[in-house]
Amino acid sequence: LALQMEKDKLERANERIHVMIKEIHHRVKNNLQVVASLLRLQSETIEDEKLQQVFGQSQSRVASMALIHEKLYKGDDLVQLDIGQYLKELFAELVQLNNVRDTIRYRTAIDEGLTLDLDTMVPLGLVLNELITNSFKHAFVGRESGLIDLRISRVSEREFDLLYTDDGIGIPQEKLTHDGATLGMSLIDSLVEQLNGFLTVESNEKGTRYHVRFKTP
Repeated sequence: LALQMEKDKLERANERIHVMIKEIHHRVKNNLQVVASLLRLQSETIEDEKLQQVFGQSQSRVASMALIHEKLYKGDDLVQLDIGQYLKELFAELVQLNNVRDTIRYRTAIDEGLTLDLDTMVPLGLVLNELITNSFKHAFVGRESGLIDLRISRVSEREFDLLYTDDGIGIPQEKLTHDGATLGMSLIDSLVEQLNGFLTVESNEKGTRYHVRFKTP
């Protein structure tokens, strides 16, 4: 009897912890959405087009982090995130934010059942946000249609490959060099470093290919 009472007590304590962690994720998501809304409202008061784009990019980055916390508190697992479902919603959100025409298509191939924890998903989500946004904004200028292909696969127990390609117009060579690095590329480099990974980029007039090999903690 005493053992059963102790077991019931532990189960109630675990349930309270579960509810509390969900509530934390929910509050973090709400706070991040408030920040994104403030950035959007601020951008509406700005006439400078370049500055508006900067605020729009910041809003997009914050929204991608909010989406991670939303998926965690809505799911059964509070520490691991299903990447396939997250990507589907991230694409949908970025399509809306960037007013992307429906001739720009995307496809994904994610190892079945692949999940990653919060420490990995936040920088990875931001990397994906940058890559997708860059393609939407720059890759398909002057093109009637376009295709983005995104693949994430497990290489070993703690190592993963992200392969991201678009069939756009390519990145000018000067922007691929360190001296010509944009904030977006600098941010991607920094985030890949957080992922204990490395990045290679190949680009020509037929499109751009990113390969990120990253490790989980």
